[in-house]
Amino acid sequence: TAFTPPNAHAAATTASSATTTTTAASKNQTNIPKSIEKDLLPKTIITSFLQSQEYFRIVLLEATLHYLSAQFDALTKRSDADVDRAATTGQTLTAAQSISLQDLHEVLKAFGTGSCQERVEALWNLMDKDNDGLLDQAEMDEVVYMSVAPVEDAFRFYINDCLEVWPMRSAGMPSISADHLK
Repeated sequence: TAFTPPNAHAAATTASSATTTTTAASKNQTNIPKSIEKDLLPKTIITSFLQSQEYFRIVLLEATLHYLSAQFDALTKRSDADVDRAATTGQTLTAAQSISLQDLHEVLKAFGTGSCQERVEALWNLMDKDNDGLLDQAEMDEVVYMSVAPVEDAFRFYINDCLEVWPMRSAGMPSISADHLK
């Protein structure tokens, strides 16, 4: 069973009303003249931003895979709470030798294209080894850490990589002065 947050219905309602509001607001706005729009966002800036965003997602996926492989033992270990819950129902839990490929796919999909909430939900399902939708405190703490640690590692690598490349990219570019920012 998948984890369903208690406020999932409220979030869906809020998202649909936000879309309606955005659509209504966009109808009331005037269009920016093409000559001004071209000066505000040159195509090279938009293209560079999209390439940068794509590169960060790739770095994030790499950091996520590295982190998950380093945490394999924690991901396959049954918690004491899982064993206790199984014992109360007469079940016997065996040690996991692998993790669900579907759950791993959902985690990578969430880190590659999803939101923070989707990452936490995917990691929650990955950590829920007995598929009862329940995690103990230590597992919940691990989910929170696992949702942040790869992002932190990826961001650190990405910033260092950008700082390393900056002198090469800026060599032929004119400098930006305060006059350009007015």
